[in-house]
Amino acid sequence: MRRFSCLTLFVLSSLLVFVIGCGDDDPVTPPVGEKAVIGIMHDDSTHVSMTAILEGAGYEVTDLGLYEDCTLTDFSAFDLVFMLTGYEYGEVLPDTVQQGMLDFMSDGGTLVTTEWLTYSENNDLLRVVLPLAYNGDYCDDGESACIDTVTVDVDHALTRGVAATFTTPPDYTYSFMIVNDAATSTNVMNLMTGVTGGAMLGVGDLGEGHTIHWNNAGCYEGSDIWNDATTRILLNIADFAR
Repeated sequence: MRRFSCLTLFVLSSLLVFVIGCGDDDPVTPPVGEKAVIGIMHDDSTHVSMTAILEGAGYEVTDLGLYEDCTLTDFSAFDLVFMLTGYEYGEVLPDTVQQGMLDFMSDGGTLVTTEWLTYSENNDLLRVVLPLAYNGDYCDDGESACIDTVTVDVDHALTRGVAATFTTPPDYTYSFMIVNDAATSTNVMNLMTGVTGGAMLGVGDLGEGHTIHWNNAGCYEGSDIWNDATTRILLNIADFAR
């Protein structure tokens, strides 16, 4: 409630009293919070265009190198870590690195994984927490053969500003996915669904942090994987992780 201080003016000739309200205690819009600090372990492909988009939006991004070469066990320097497994996939991370990622999420960090981590039977410590699971097929033909029509199912911070229905860009490839009912993370949900790809963006909670799986193989058959919708999803993820 706004409170008013009062200044009473006495006019001697007419004994009129005027009360003027002052807004000294008006609420002040809080400053925008600091942007997430981001690390990307990658498949030697998609991280280039992803980094350009994120840095263009003012985010600090650190290249953590090829995911299969990662030996980092402490990710606490970051708010958000991407593990991109599209162009290259199937490599095994040491259990110590996987456990470091789980600890990172439990302590409040956000980990984003992509398509092929669910396809591979490796990296079991990570796969059991993922909100989405592989459903037996995929489309990676490229040259517009994999264009999918995606519908946003849930109003969520990760879908803010994304068109209710959109088509994927020409080189966007994906697996067929479903919600991982066996996930050890909590509050698991799928936020958008493709006509062909099924579950396209899953999120769950792990401790104080979050696990996000994006059904996106990145630059697998080409580099045209960004449009207004996919770019908005990427920036929403970065904002969500603040």
